[in-house]
Amino acid sequence: MDLAVLRRWPRLTFFAFGAITGAIAFWLLFAWPQLAREAFWLPWLLIVVVVLARIRLGRVVRPVAFAVGVFAVYAVTMGSMLAKPAFEHAFYRRPFDPVRWKRAEAARTNWPLRLRMVDDIIGNRLLDGLTRDSVERLLGPRDRTDYFADWDLVYWLGPERGMIRIDSEWLVVRFGPDGRVREYRIVRD
Repeated sequence: MDLAVLRRWPRLTFFAFGAITGAIAFWLLFAWPQLAREAFWLPWLLIVVVVLARIRLGRVVRPVAFAVGVFAVYAVTMGSMLAKPAFEHAFYRRPFDPVRWKRAEAARTNWPLRLRMVDDIIGNRLLDGLTRDSVERLLGPRDRTDYFADWDLVYWLGPERGMIRIDSEWLVVRFGPDGRVREYRIVRD
């Protein structure tokens, strides 16, 4: 290692070493799950080593910069994982088009067309006060399912939005005694 770089930019150098250590440890967690325990402890062990080197070698060693580099990798990675669903939702959102809604196949993709359009239906309150016949002309016949038997109409939208997409989202509609839409919302099974 060129000591001139270390002497000129010690914080940046240790930050970079910490970031590389964090990236390697994070990669090991997912690439080789059988090494997860060792990969978890690797950054902590190296932080201890850097602190001990600071005690022995003095100010040239920067343990805080090293630790910040390690944690920066985790913060950026976890932050991007948490923010991804919100960015995807904004990117995939589409205005409601009744022809495309009815034609939408029940394809098991991450962002089926109905899932992309449903927020426009809810946000613009397109179903308010409609009769059952009007809703079925707009959205098509209900989807057949055993879920949500207490709702009058049920439409499958797609896999739930969010980081972990295990369940499905559905548009459910309930009519009042006057035969008009009383309530509708998105639910998960």
